[in-house]
Amino acid sequence: MMSCNCCGKKYHLSCLKTWGQHRDLFHWSSWTCPSCRVCEGCQTTGDPNKFMFCKRCDAAYHCYCMQPPLKKVSSGPYLCPKHTKCHSCCSNVPGNGLRASWYLGYTCCDACGRLFVKGNYCQVCLKVYRDSDTTPMVCCDICERWVHTQCDDISFQCFLWCSCSRFCFVKMWEVLPRIVSSFSFDFDC
Repeated sequence: MMSCNCCGKKYHLSCLKTWGQHRDLFHWSSWTCPSCRVCEGCQTTGDPNKFMFCKRCDAAYHCYCMQPPLKKVSSGPYLCPKHTKCHSCCSNVPGNGLRASWYLGYTCCDACGRLFVKGNYCQVCLKVYRDSDTTPMVCCDICERWVHTQCDDISFQCFLWCSCSRFCFVKMWEVLPRIVSSFSFDFDC
């Protein structure tokens, strides 16, 4: 039998097996029953059937206390705001609308995830870009993928040369050293 850490009520482990689903870190020693569980968002017990549990820290949130609020509890694993952060824009929320969701295993918010799936991301740092971005980028003539000049260690002079000729190999010094050695640059790239 399992005892609640707060009220002391006892439960069969077999009756609690769903509590352990979708959780990486689940410590039975600090377990609290559904009646005692408090939402991290509103600090109340509320409806225990509306709880979503973080798979990393086991924090509980009512689905309606989420940002954005959800109408029902999601069926899959969930990560709380302490463990979610968009790799590209550093947001801790997936987006604004009811349909907003995390992409790629909670690594991209809704907007950045859509851009990533579309292919609008740097091949080195994996951060997304918008077509309207002004960050210097170069396109490889071989794979036709875009890379931030900073990620590829390209100097400003080399960037100007690449942007004029539209010729750049991603990490060319590492990938194709023989081809690079055949070029004669008048400046440091």
